[in-house]
Amino acid sequence: KWDQGGDHKQKLKGDFNLTEFRVGYSLYLGYDDINFYARYFPNSAFKENRGPDVNTVGVGLAIGGF
Repeated sequence: KWDQGGDHKQKLKGDFNLTEFRVGYSLYLGYDDINFYARYFPNSAFKENRGPDVNTVGVGLAIGGF
């Protein structure tokens, strides 16, 4: 966050009630330079009773070689 003068940046520190360790599933499929990936975490991203009960899902497409 910046103050009114724009000179000072205040950093917020803390764990923001996120779980410290999570285990998830990943799937990667590809052919040539086209790759598809998917990730799923079955447990909540937040500590118990400290935030919404949400699970993380991510999908994507990568095009190009490395």
